[in-house]
Amino acid sequence: MPYTIQKLFAPHIAFCSLAAAGMLLVRPVYAQDKGYRVGENPSVPSAPVRTQPASAHRLARVEYVSGNVTWRANDTAKWGKVSTNHPLTEGAQLWAEEGGRVEVRFDDGSLLRLGGNAVATLQTVYVDAQGEYTRIKMLSGVATLIARDESGVFELDTPRISVKTVGPSRIRIGAGEDA
Repeated sequence: MPYTIQKLFAPHIAFCSLAAAGMLLVRPVYAQDKGYRVGENPSVPSAPVRTQPASAHRLARVEYVSGNVTWRANDTAKWGKVSTNHPLTEGAQLWAEEGGRVEVRFDDGSLLRLGGNAVATLQTVYVDAQGEYTRIKMLSGVATLIARDESGVFELDTPRISVKTVGPSRIRIGAGEDA
């Protein structure tokens, strides 16, 4: 019997060991809105305030493109054609013109589908010790988000509403005058 239990839990023990080793590499976490370190007393002056959390950026790539879809790295760059497997970073904008469709795959398996003359910006995209956080700003069009990670947080902002989801979920949202 002990052999069976050990054999049953061996993959979990290996995973926990890798997860613990990965936690040693994680930088300190900063409260996103307040700019102070988690656990610190915000009323006591300390080191310079950080406006960005100490974290790594999430990975995202274009998984599918149909029709006329363009992108730009930030709001000052020129628009250009986007292709499959194109990596996207924080600040990237996508525009799926009428009849166009684009799908973005995140590193946790989550999927963002844009269509119907959609214009979206990957406003904030990072991962830290508390999990993954992604904020997407929709200017127009239709978006479907399929979130997969248990601790992942997605926020979809439109000119009229903001929707926030934690954990696995499916959201469809429209932005603009027709929404």
